[in-house]
Amino acid sequence: MKLGSANIEKLELNGNQIGTLGCKALAAAIRENITLKTLNIADATLGPEGCKEIVEAIADNSIMEELNIEGNDIGEQGGDAILELVKDNSVIQRIKFERGNYVSEKTTKEIREILDTGSFVINDDETQS
Repeated sequence: MKLGSANIEKLELNGNQIGTLGCKALAAAIRENITLKTLNIADATLGPEGCKEIVEAIADNSIMEELNIEGNDIGEQGGDAILELVKDNSVIQRIKFERGNYVSEKTTKEIREILDTGSFVINDDETQS
């Protein structure tokens, strides 16, 4: 996957079965890209490791503003990766993973505090404590 030379600002991959291996290729493309501002990878079977790959790539990207990663069963490991992302990356403005990710309420609260109200969405019945 080569995004570096394309002027893509929004990439919709939701519903595709990307999986962990596909996340490695997508992460490499994100690192090279200089125009991608919005990435929707909801319901893409990322899992915790795939989430970590993508989030680490976004941390290296200085332009990405919005990420939808809901429905990927990322667990606490993925939640921790997102928390590190929002701590270190001031460009990202909105992260959505309101269902199917099972991140603890503690981690969710920390992310909410960093991104401020309205920027981070999670459904309380999907959180684990």
